[in-house]
Amino acid sequence: MEALTQLIVARLNDSLAEAPSEPAELKYKARSVWVPIGNPRLSLAASLGLLPRHRDWLSGQMSTNAWVSRDAVPACGGLGCLRYRLDRIDLSPGFSLITAPGALDQSYVLGRRGLTVHYQDARNYQDLDGDGRGDAEDDDGIVVSAHIGRHARSFEVHEAVNPQTFDPVVGLGADSVWIVGRTNGGWGSFRSAGERVNVFEGQIDALVQETRDPEIGDIRISALGYSVLGELTLSHVLERLVAAAPQLLANLSSSHELDCRVDMPQVEGPSAWLLRGPDGTLLAEGEDLILGPGTRVYSPSVNFAALRVPDGSMLSVPDLRDEGWAVERVVPLVLRDHPNAGDAWASTAAAGGDFVYNGLCELVSDEGVCLTSRAIRRDPNPQLPRMRHSFP
Repeated sequence: MEALTQLIVARLNDSLAEAPSEPAELKYKARSVWVPIGNPRLSLAASLGLLPRHRDWLSGQMSTNAWVSRDAVPACGGLGCLRYRLDRIDLSPGFSLITAPGALDQSYVLGRRGLTVHYQDARNYQDLDGDGRGDAEDDDGIVVSAHIGRHARSFEVHEAVNPQTFDPVVGLGADSVWIVGRTNGGWGSFRSAGERVNVFEGQIDALVQETRDPEIGDIRISALGYSVLGELTLSHVLERLVAAAPQLLANLSSSHELDCRVDMPQVEGPSAWLLRGPDGTLLAEGEDLILGPGTRVYSPSVNFAALRVPDGSMLSVPDLRDEGWAVERVVPLVLRDHPNAGDAWASTAAAGGDFVYNGLCELVSDEGVCLTSRAIRRDPNPQLPRMRHSFP
């Protein structure tokens, strides 16, 4: 961080030396944004004493103006709301700096096109809870079980993950408005707002795959301009990152795919099938098996993970051949690869960026009105102090 700071300061000094002089007319505005704490991990941490201050807030042993309870504002939920401050400094009539809480997705700043991504090779993603209703049409909610270490818990997925829908976002940044405090920017934090990019999170495994090339993985971090202890390489950094990656959405207790040891024949339409254990016991059967692509088969009606398919099981498709296929494994459901999969685990609230966006949008507007606000189901902000003040 120290080395990166030096690079940024040097770049700024060079740019300032080349910039024409402008008269300074400093003005300042600020307001608050209240974000509900929606991450259940934080509640667990508070109860275990890992977040003693939050625990004292919840128990009423300590008062603060940075947090409000559900009793005061029901829309804040069981863990209450945290207050974040947004500041705007006008350096001149044509240039402003605005600060935002860390980890604001750059799509809120640069904008994002609307996009729908269909994962053709991820059939397990179409019905996460295995209730027989596609997630895109499941009005009863998508409730799934996930493993966190040795423990399992249930949680609700609020939107279908296949297809993944990215709503369009009108960017708040401009060449005359720099928003400071967003993630995934790097040097891109200073790039023109005229660029419009779609940002996807959570592709850790794809990055690991890249570092398997020794020419990439063996690159020393110190050679990239960072001051680090030892001879830390890019592959070692990725190994540590994966070890520390959020696991909430890593392994769901549901799977409708089997992986066999050989490429399956290409058959048009579903086929009748039987799955037997190593001792010949019938484990499951149906008439809806989709064979392929490759070594995989898929049944929308059977959750193979719940069957606990033992080693040595055989899959038979009588219409194709008498001999069955050995089952290599039940294909795990790994959502860590999925765009934005870790948001619910890593963030204060899954919709935290929308709360901050709305506050920033009002602060960017000279009239204090946001015309492109993000829709939020339960927004506590209208009931809470917004700290609207300004002075020259």
